[in-house]
Amino acid sequence: MNQRRAAVFLPLFLIFLTCFSRLIGCSTQTDESGLLAIDGGTTINTATLYCSTPAQGCACGTPGATAACGRVEVTTDGFKQCSYGTFTCSASGQWGACEGEVRVQSLISSPGGRVKAQAEQLDASECGDADPCDPYCNGYTDNPTGISPLPSGFTVVDSGLTIVAVDAGTLPGTVETTGDGNSTCGAALNVHGGACNGAPITACQQDFRCDQVSNTCVWNGGEGYHDPYVMGVDLTLGTACGYEGVTTFPLCNRGSATVPAGTALGINYVAGTTQPDGCATIGAPTCSTIAPTGGLAPGACLNVPCNIGTTGGFAVVNAGNRDVTESSGYCGNNVAFAQTTETVDAGDASSTTTVCAACTYCDTTVTGVVNDPGDNVGLRDVTVYELAGASGNVPAIPDNTGGTTPPPCDTCDSLLPPTTYSVAVNTDVTGSFTLRDVTPGPNQKIVAQTGRWRRAATVNIQACQPNSIDMDTIRLPRSHTEGDIPKIAMVMGAAESLECWLLKMGIDSSEMTSFTGTSDTARIQLFSEGYNSGPNHYGLTEGSHDGYSAKTPPYGDGNLWGTGGAINEYSAVLFSCSGSKLPETNDYVTSLVNYANAGGRVFMDHFWGETWIQDNGSPWGVTAVSTWANDSDPPPPAAGKVMNTTTAQQHMYDWLGQWAPYNWAPGTGVGWLESDEPRYDAIKQGSASQVWVRGQDSNDWKHNPSGDYTLSFSFETPISADTTCGRVLFNDMHASNTRSPTTSSGDVYGAFPGSCNTGPALTSEEKALEYQLFQLTACALGGSPPPPPPPPPPTLASATFSRDFYATCPDGYQLVWQAFNWEANIPAGTSIQLYAATSQDEGTLPANVSAAPLTVPIGDATMTTLAPQWGTDVHTVDWHLQNEPPGPPQQSESWLRVYMSFDPTSSTAPTMYDWQQLYDCVPNQ
Repeated sequence: MNQRRAAVFLPLFLIFLTCFSRLIGCSTQTDESGLLAIDGGTTINTATLYCSTPAQGCACGTPGATAACGRVEVTTDGFKQCSYGTFTCSASGQWGACEGEVRVQSLISSPGGRVKAQAEQLDASECGDADPCDPYCNGYTDNPTGISPLPSGFTVVDSGLTIVAVDAGTLPGTVETTGDGNSTCGAALNVHGGACNGAPITACQQDFRCDQVSNTCVWNGGEGYHDPYVMGVDLTLGTACGYEGVTTFPLCNRGSATVPAGTALGINYVAGTTQPDGCATIGAPTCSTIAPTGGLAPGACLNVPCNIGTTGGFAVVNAGNRDVTESSGYCGNNVAFAQTTETVDAGDASSTTTVCAACTYCDTTVTGVVNDPGDNVGLRDVTVYELAGASGNVPAIPDNTGGTTPPPCDTCDSLLPPTTYSVAVNTDVTGSFTLRDVTPGPNQKIVAQTGRWRRAATVNIQACQPNSIDMDTIRLPRSHTEGDIPKIAMVMGAAESLECWLLKMGIDSSEMTSFTGTSDTARIQLFSEGYNSGPNHYGLTEGSHDGYSAKTPPYGDGNLWGTGGAINEYSAVLFSCSGSKLPETNDYVTSLVNYANAGGRVFMDHFWGETWIQDNGSPWGVTAVSTWANDSDPPPPAAGKVMNTTTAQQHMYDWLGQWAPYNWAPGTGVGWLESDEPRYDAIKQGSASQVWVRGQDSNDWKHNPSGDYTLSFSFETPISADTTCGRVLFNDMHASNTRSPTTSSGDVYGAFPGSCNTGPALTSEEKALEYQLFQLTACALGGSPPPPPPPPPPTLASATFSRDFYATCPDGYQLVWQAFNWEANIPAGTSIQLYAATSQDEGTLPANVSAAPLTVPIGDATMTTLAPQWGTDVHTVDWHLQNEPPGPPQQSESWLRVYMSFDPTSSTAPTMYDWQQLYDCVPNQ
């Protein structure tokens, strides 16, 4: 098993104890003065003499002796090729020129993703002859600058090597500053003012926007908000916050255009108390990242780790190389206040950075309940969403054209395009919902919608905290003045009063009027069930008194479903039971079938099933829809068995268990529905239909668990087609008889709506019918498909990067690979595991980390170590080669491959800025 040892900070002069001062010097990294910084303070003079290693013209001991040498052979595109040969000691006691080509070493990337050192990455001050090809350069200091191509899975951020995911440096969720978008370091320097209408862009910076209604700056708060009127990109920057020991800025695109993938996004730190101009070009960025795969979309944010000053200042996005072209003038809101404070952890004396505000996951939520118009029940599978973009009006849902134009094929995307909302969720069985990652601010639109039913609420949403919405604000509309109601044709019948049931459900009577023409504004228009221009079911002719303003609503045949009728105007048609079978003509049946096939929705009860489905040459009269029996009346009440096999069935099953449980023995209250006036017509449904409620003739479910007949089923139209648009729902329950007669015989109803008995609460059947009404008009059975959740934060995977080092020693000396040192940022929970392999032949080095003895562990980078300090292991690489089990001890060979295995959390990666491999040449034993 590989042994792991924590990295420690060793004073670098300990590394030099193995050096000697005769022919071979110990070269290390120096600054321009030749001084090496120790622990950020002490310095040691490590300037090496030209002749401390074999070099042309330097003294040598034995004429004819040879020593390894190297010279630059070719320089192309910033890379160098080294030609290795030998020095020969001349008779005069000096080393001659480097001659021969023992090996030609290319320093360009090799296959397999390994990258060899680039010459410009080797500090010339480390080599006695300023020649990076000198084999006696006793230390290589390297960094990722200029490495191209980068190995798969890696990127360079702020001159450091780190793991790339969907977007580099993204932290979990939406990381913001504080609960109100301000820094706690210097409130007076937060970059947003009071009144803003005079200069909305420059007055509201730091990821705030100007709300012109209130004339104040409002925090954008997190992902989601963008302004569709910007007509381009608008980058903003939130104030600095701390996450896992890293200073972080939330960088967002609040414009209407996407920043292309791979675009550099830079942040400049500007010290001082003078607010910089966001439109000025400042220079090379202090820190940067890249736009993720797919680009930085409108309303999207990502987090940028950044090392900034500790005394206060400002940060500006896109002020360096201006890689992003923002919409004209919108660079004016690119500034945020930035400050950190530095503390020391006394536990291990390591320096850590703590910012004034901790980054917190900004979960702005809105909760509420969507009820029916009368607040009787909560509604399931209603989609609740926040209107996308700037606060504005909900786009209109146009009515059907009507006339000869059939109704449209309503789909979930046509009624609610995904671009309409920023976040969305469906209500649960109680009608409750919780919207997450909501864009905060005043006058935000929260919308509840199912099919063509829709209501929008204007809400003031506080950022990064729960917000609740009043129940009466978000319930479905009672009238068209409150919201959208589908245009419905209500065909009144003698044996059922669905028009009164709609009033009990909460629809205003003002929305229910007798049809008078296509200019009617009422959303629910009444028709009589009369047929063939003869007397209606009550024996009254059209135009005589039938309870509505002393005038019978027009007959349905010629005015609604007949040739040239108005049926195509309506999104749905509801047929109350007529009390007897109506002998409609085949032409009328064809008219209704064509309406439903195009996209219309039809509800029918009892005898209307015989009229429209079973008889009159209807194409729906097939076994794929249903088989039928002669009409009969089972003994009431019927214990209807609610089906729960499909997802849509399960939704209704659960909803009725919540709102209309029937405690019928041996029922449990869930899965049963009480029907006071059941009818026995439909027997068994075929492949085109979905059964909702089954009945049993004597309620003997114990001995007949599958039932005898069906109380409710539906089918999509056209039947058995690959693409369906319409829906037909058949009920065999007289759900609502709440109309008072005007005669003792009860054959003529009183005036509508006065004769409706709306006092009693909705019965179980009426609740079930209400659920089915919203199913009928929904874009899909079971309600809209759940809106897709926001994408999860990008997950970072472990990745390994390797570097090859080559060294030789003169005759009589043995190569010893000394310490491997590093400078790295290691957030909590991350690490960089270090391994090494050595060989005389580069081609035999393992391509990847393998089990010992092929590769051995040489240290762990588990804490942040930044310049001027170096992190290192307590042992040298050579010690690990000789002592790490299992396998026999290994000697340091000319080639050394160091593997750096980056181990991130799911969202945060370590970063390696510089690394250094030292070696010595020691006398042979």
